[in-house]
Amino acid sequence: MNLPSASVPRLRCFFGVSLWIAALAASFLTGFGQAGVDSHALVGPFLSTGQGWNLVPGGDFENGPTNLPVNSNYGPLLGDMELFVSAGASGTAQRSSLAAFNGNGGVNLKPGRFNGPGIALTYYKTLTFPPGQSVVLSAFVKRLKSTGSKASVALDFWGAPGTAPVPVPATTSEWQFVYGIFTVPALGGPITLGARVNIDGDVTPEDEIYVDDLSLTPLAQFVPPRRGGVLVGPFARNVGSWTNVPGGNFETGPYVLPVNTQYGPLIGDMELFQSIGSSGAAFRSNSAAYSGARGVDLRVGTFNGSGMAVTYYGLYPVKPGASVVLSAFVRRVNPATSNGEVFVDFWDAPGTSRVVARTNVAGWQFLYSVFTAPTNGGVVNVGARLGVDGNVTPEDHIYADELSITPLEQFVPPQPATTDFTLGAEGSAVLANGFVVGIQLTSGGFGYTNVPSVLILGGGGSGATAVATVSGGIVTGIKMTSAGIGYTSQPIVRIEPPRPATPEPAKATAVVTGGFVTDVVVNAIGSGYTKVPKVQLIGGGGSGAAATAVIANGIVIGVVITNAGTGYTSAPRVIVDPPVFAATPPFSVAVEVNTVAVIQSVTVGRIYVLESSRDLNLWTPVGEPFEATSDSITQVFEVGGRPTLFRLRDVTYGP
Repeated sequence: MNLPSASVPRLRCFFGVSLWIAALAASFLTGFGQAGVDSHALVGPFLSTGQGWNLVPGGDFENGPTNLPVNSNYGPLLGDMELFVSAGASGTAQRSSLAAFNGNGGVNLKPGRFNGPGIALTYYKTLTFPPGQSVVLSAFVKRLKSTGSKASVALDFWGAPGTAPVPVPATTSEWQFVYGIFTVPALGGPITLGARVNIDGDVTPEDEIYVDDLSLTPLAQFVPPRRGGVLVGPFARNVGSWTNVPGGNFETGPYVLPVNTQYGPLIGDMELFQSIGSSGAAFRSNSAAYSGARGVDLRVGTFNGSGMAVTYYGLYPVKPGASVVLSAFVRRVNPATSNGEVFVDFWDAPGTSRVVARTNVAGWQFLYSVFTAPTNGGVVNVGARLGVDGNVTPEDHIYADELSITPLEQFVPPQPATTDFTLGAEGSAVLANGFVVGIQLTSGGFGYTNVPSVLILGGGGSGATAVATVSGGIVTGIKMTSAGIGYTSQPIVRIEPPRPATPEPAKATAVVTGGFVTDVVVNAIGSGYTKVPKVQLIGGGGSGAAATAVIANGIVIGVVITNAGTGYTSAPRVIVDPPVFAATPPFSVAVEVNTVAVIQSVTVGRIYVLESSRDLNLWTPVGEPFEATSDSITQVFEVGGRPTLFRLRDVTYGP
């Protein structure tokens, strides 16, 4: 699809174009009236294992004999999964945890050295589908060596008339998700189908492959794995690898981005697109920067329907078979009250769909999507955009930075800011015909040292159970151990959080521009916060600046400026109150003492005030502010038999 000329009005808004692409993809998927196979191959990395397909018995390869039984002729049907070896050929198929894409085991298919018809991993216990039924055959396949192979690797239906194998491309050693769609002819009776993975042609031992999750799925239930997603901060600064599109770091160019309400002309690298009837503005701003000097501040008006986007018009060429990653950092300014769909998507990349930011998240989010150009076509020119869509109001104000298109082999996503904090994993249930067939992870969390329990609650059914897998402190997958029965609505999934981190105070520094406090950068996120801490900005020669902390899962994920103040000649000091804890039922603590000794670790020359409280709400100074003359000061107080809490505040530059 080429960009229309400047004379064509933009009556088709960008949302409509996205729908058109989705409709085209859907019509291609369903193959209405066709008896052949629509074939597809998606190359990882995948955000998740996907959802919606039904594994054929044995298709997860986790059960059964280590060495699959060998069958040198077409029958008899000995079992769920067998290795078929043509005459004169040799090879083995073994279940192996190394070959697992998902779960505990996959199949390691090792051919011998031979020419001619090869070997196949065959599912012999076939399934029957009625006339008119569309069914998807799919599997995850990985070539251990992607260069020098002359053999063909393919996935094909067993017993489907008029179908052809779905090839597994030989240009990558990443996991590939390969699938074909077959529609049973409307005229005629039911058709019995099977599934197999073949290695054929000029085969050598170099043509070793891994296979997992061989599946036959009704098309109506099929959802391919996602190649893109959302990572939620805080992130380590400057950790990761991506390539900003020209202007994508938003640090140079006009302060207010030019507005373009038509598809052309191509005025510049970065523009603001407004749908018909919408309003808003996009301008470069220091406060909107994730990194560097500036980000983009995207402010929208009040309207319903299609929204607005910041669009990169200088298209990026993608060669046949090559993969690129579109990514950006985005942040909702008003996460609690914004309802709009915040997204990034490729411009003009066939078959792609937008990646949507999570709601109710105050911190920065990293959105990314993977596109692979078809191998049987020419160069595909793709662009990039991010925006807000849907039932949009001024509350849907966002910051964005580092809009990027990166070759997949060079792409490294950002990493967590620290390994010291914990963040609970989250997921949602996938239903099919009253059964819980899977759990889709929306966040893997951080800080897991043990495998968490998974609870599936509500939904009108019972009996669904699942277990989590953990790697590197992150929940990497959820495997169903029982699908349960009788579910009429989506149940709630509760994944046990990691063990609480040791309480630590957060730390932050202020940024001053033109005498105003324009940003507060969190340098240490702290841990153990159960209430929003107070933020103080002290010193710097100015006055009036104020800020509010934003917490999630016990950590400070951001500090929002509520008043920029005035007259600042240097950055004021930022003080974030440390975490405090209050006992909650069913736990309680009873303390009865008369005298306490408070030992204070301080810095010589600084001025402090000691405060006490009995309810964590009202804090009262204990004596006058004092200047520390040593690094440890001990004071003794009468507390009258009641529990008393103490805190020490640094007031060197003011209260």
